[in-house]
Amino acid sequence: MIAVTKFKFNSFEENSYLCWSDGGDGKAVIIDPGCDSDRDYETLKNTIGSKGLKLAAVLLTHAHPDHIYGVGRLCREYGLPVYMHSGEELSLKVLGELCREIGHVVPDSFRDHINIVEDNEILSFGGLEFMAIATPGHTAGGLCWLCRESSQTVTVPKGDPAQLFDLGWKILFSGDTLFAGCIGRSDLPGGDYNCLMQSIMTRLLTLDGRTDVLPGHGKGSTIADEGMKNPFLQPFNEPELESF
Repeated sequence: MIAVTKFKFNSFEENSYLCWSDGGDGKAVIIDPGCDSDRDYETLKNTIGSKGLKLAAVLLTHAHPDHIYGVGRLCREYGLPVYMHSGEELSLKVLGELCREIGHVVPDSFRDHINIVEDNEILSFGGLEFMAIATPGHTAGGLCWLCRESSQTVTVPKGDPAQLFDLGWKILFSGDTLFAGCIGRSDLPGGDYNCLMQSIMTRLLTLDGRTDVLPGHGKGSTIADEGMKNPFLQPFNEPELESF
């Protein structure tokens, strides 16, 4: 069984997710650790300890400051690898300038821990698998992470993406690409509205409607609910879709 604990960190009320497999070997991953205070960091550490978990990796949906405040500190303490898309080099390049504009401290560097992942690449940790889905638009290298319990096959099926659900891929960590009733902003460096809409329409809404959506801010949802009810995804908002 996939276990997830959500934390709401920093002044942006960013959602960080601790994810592991009940019945696995106790290894866990942290997705977008935005803990920017000692209290937040201790809350995360205490949860890890109380559940008897061992952190194995940091998975990033993107590298905006509210999603990476805790990465450097976690890397120093646990020696963790950090997985992100190569397009997020742009976000890291302008990180200092962005933080100064919003009046926030620049997050600690974690460059020595970065591992680049490609679209559809699958990572395995502690009985779970995470598939990287490239969803540029909010940032140049935005990713969503699709999660399932480990199985004998790690082959990505060809054809209908909805088949993924029947193969166990049932939870989507959508970062700031897709929210409950909203979509991510596209006015920051690396953002592109048409690209964002194309990512959502062609990479996310094609997933099985039962897929749970756990976003970077706000409450959770499902693919079906967003496809039917999200006002930003109604037909009059769609750009001319082009292949990547």
